[in-house]
Amino acid sequence: MKRFFALPFTLTLLSLSALSPTVGSAQAPVDCSTPRRAAVTFLGNLPPNGNAPENAIRCFDWAHTSTPTAERAHVARQLKQVLDISGYWVKVDELPDVAAPDGAEHLLLADELPDVYLEKVGNDWVISATSVRAVPRLYAEHVNEAVERAVAQLPAPLLAKPLFGVAWWQLLGLLLSILLALIARAFVSWLVAAQGRRLLSLRGQGVDTGIVAKASKPLGTLAMAAVLYFLPPILRCGARFNDIANVAVRVLAASAVVLLVYRLVDLASDVFARRAAKTETKLDDQVVPLVRKTLKVFVVALGIIFILQNMDIDVGSLIAGASLGGLAFTLAARDTVANLFGSVSIFADQPFQVGDWVIIDGHEGVVEEVGMRSTRMRSFASSIISIPNSKVANAAVENFGLRLFRRCTFKLGLTYDTPPDKIQAFC
Repeated sequence: MKRFFALPFTLTLLSLSALSPTVGSAQAPVDCSTPRRAAVTFLGNLPPNGNAPENAIRCFDWAHTSTPTAERAHVARQLKQVLDISGYWVKVDELPDVAAPDGAEHLLLADELPDVYLEKVGNDWVISATSVRAVPRLYAEHVNEAVERAVAQLPAPLLAKPLFGVAWWQLLGLLLSILLALIARAFVSWLVAAQGRRLLSLRGQGVDTGIVAKASKPLGTLAMAAVLYFLPPILRCGARFNDIANVAVRVLAASAVVLLVYRLVDLASDVFARRAAKTETKLDDQVVPLVRKTLKVFVVALGIIFILQNMDIDVGSLIAGASLGGLAFTLAARDTVANLFGSVSIFADQPFQVGDWVIIDGHEGVVEEVGMRSTRMRSFASSIISIPNSKVANAAVENFGLRLFRRCTFKLGLTYDTPPDKIQAFC
């Protein structure tokens, strides 16, 4: 329950920090000599960083457009709104601060907007005429006019910004979005769990209800991520907030997908384990736990890569860097690899099965589980003995469970006065 309520407060604090202006209200100097300075001139003179649109429009290529002078500031504001609402964060520090970058004819303001770019005209770097002509279309695609009109009609108290430059309506909208997301998560989780149990019972699949409930929660988290993806951009919170929110939502959705696949492995394993228990052979009883563990390791490994990709981390370079230590890792993990191949040889040769009474390397007991690393058996003193699979594969295994008959030796005590006819009758 604590974790259920911790998420709204975490997102709220993150939002407040992201909504706060970073540059202040001072006007940025007009300088279009380099791509970086042109971007600073454009962004630094429009809200929330500044409020001097007459300076912001200086780094646009108006000469090759038919935009009237009176509408130029409006076009600049529209472009800024597209960047802010969509979360297209302009990485100003990555733009070159030289007048003639090597081999660059034009530079994108944001990677997600290929139609908006800087190009050199004369001695200045400006937002291209092609970009200016694309602004009305981009504005119509990314900005909800109905929301803009509704915000314009809000009462003055709701437009006040008492905290970190955040308006009351934005704060209320953010809290409402989080509340709706949590409600969507709870409802979808409950609905999927209820319907999943019903469908499995109709198909005659006896499944642990706890596993079904756990598998339904990631779907609820996906529904929560969907709500958080569509609602917060409407709040006009700025590019920094939307950029952080987009990454957070992508990571949340990716984590939910990975967890869903992880839970589905448990669900499928439970179904196959129940089927295996009804068969005469015990081989499938051994295979199901091993396959389940192998699939879980595989899902976690791919899931980590998937989540890192959604965090905009270059996974390829990480893998390349990790390969440099591959040799050392292989040497350190040689015992683990040997145990893994040992488990494969055990399943191939089948020297014993789960439930057999065996003696392995001097240890006697009943086999309970054959895992990826070790074989576990329970001794007659009720303790658990774990033997690495590499040793099991190379050891002499005495399997009492495969005996064709059981020889019993016992002593029969007779008194001296026992009649011979009774002894003959007994024989």
